[in-house]
Amino acid sequence: MGVSLGMNTEFLLDSFLTFHGLRLRDVQIVDSAFRPGGCPGGGETDAACLYPPFSYEVKARLGGAYTSWSTQGGQEYFYLLTTTADCSRNGPGQ
Repeated sequence: MGVSLGMNTEFLLDSFLTFHGLRLRDVQIVDSAFRPGGCPGGGETDAACLYPPFSYEVKARLGGAYTSWSTQGGQEYFYLLTTTADCSRNGPGQ
């Protein structure tokens, strides 16, 4: 399965697999890093976790011969906040 390791698609794939009773270690991962060979139809993988515009390109290349699922279906959205230690300790604007 193609995914860009260390990117949000790896997290989304891991979450998707977990919701379906699998783990990342249960599938063979190929670091696709947006390489055409690392995407379905490119010769290295049977599936990939992609986002637009890359997903559109793969779908176009495969014609109508593909199946896709949302990796975020049924999940609540969340935000990751990043701040400095000073802001965390003293509050914004301090």
